[in-house]
Amino acid sequence: MKRTSPLLILCMMSHMVISQNSHDYFPPRQLTTVGAYYYPEHWDESQWDRDLKKMAEMGFEFTHFAEFAWTQLEPEEGVYDFDWLDKAIGLAAKNNLKVVLCTSTATPPVWLVRKHPEILITREDGTRYDHGSRQHASFSNEFYRAYSLKMIEQLALRYGKDDRVIGWQLDNEPRSTVDYGKDAQKRFRNWLQKKYNTIDVLNRAWGTNFWSGTYSNFSEINLPQHKQWGMNLYQRLDHSRFCDDETTTFLDEQASTIRRHSGRNQWITTNFIPMYDARFIGASKELDFITYTRYMVYGEQEGIGKKGYRIGEYSRIAMANDYFRPLTPLYGVMELQPGQVNWGTVNSQPLPGAVRLWLWHVFAGGS
Repeated sequence: MKRTSPLLILCMMSHMVISQNSHDYFPPRQLTTVGAYYYPEHWDESQWDRDLKKMAEMGFEFTHFAEFAWTQLEPEEGVYDFDWLDKAIGLAAKNNLKVVLCTSTATPPVWLVRKHPEILITREDGTRYDHGSRQHASFSNEFYRAYSLKMIEQLALRYGKDDRVIGWQLDNEPRSTVDYGKDAQKRFRNWLQKKYNTIDVLNRAWGTNFWSGTYSNFSEINLPQHKQWGMNLYQRLDHSRFCDDETTTFLDEQASTIRRHSGRNQWITTNFIPMYDARFIGASKELDFITYTRYMVYGEQEGIGKKGYRIGEYSRIAMANDYFRPLTPLYGVMELQPGQVNWGTVNSQPLPGAVRLWLWHVFAGGS
């Protein structure tokens, strides 16, 4: 496992053969397949063939590229570089590995951030995130959405009919982005107007006669200050629903863009973190099925027995399977912890055999 330590295990499976688009995706003999994430942009090009060959020799059946590679795909605005990805896909095919492509939207390039800093999430106190991390752009920002879809369209034009590519992952672990920027304010007001139609209906629904909170038009409504004591709870609830809907529509726009240029046999999904109060999970109308991410050992569960902290809490997989099963006829696990992480409270190495145990638990649970 030394050579695959930087990789993330992923598996695509199904508990049901029939779904709206499952006829060609996963025939019965392929319901338990395992692959590995690979990041060619992290490694010297001379290593790619060796690494992919090792993956194939270990029994992996597919790999996953371009999860966080927007800068490599579009190093300058409107200048696209697919040569490196062409080579990586070619080497994967040479080693009989299918490819899953990602849309890379979780990591906007610095040229975009500096040209349009308004794409960055604005916190409630008015300060902004900055470049240098991931998932720091707002799903409510019009520039971010527009540039994302331009880049995704170029990806789809190049690989949408490529038989070596079996499917697409949108973004990475998408969640609601709570943004206090101008675009978010504008879109929230539009969302409210679409939901309530008239300001009188909104006032009645929100109970704004209390504390003299009545509005005369939608333009008077701001994003709720969640840290301010006594803010209208219905306004806060609608804001949370709005943020969830922004995630859903962003994913649907990405999927629609890909589908305009992709072949019938390429599926589209994303990998949700199991968040049991998230309304956007399962809300998308454009995904062919949904998948989830699960990490088991990062210092927050003791598990069972003296070494349980190196195996994790078994119910985390069981609960995730039970949660996702009713949401979509076809579902699976896109990302499963392969080894030690660097972001937990205590970064223990999983016990030898733990990853195999998790895989069997995932399969047994119907993923």
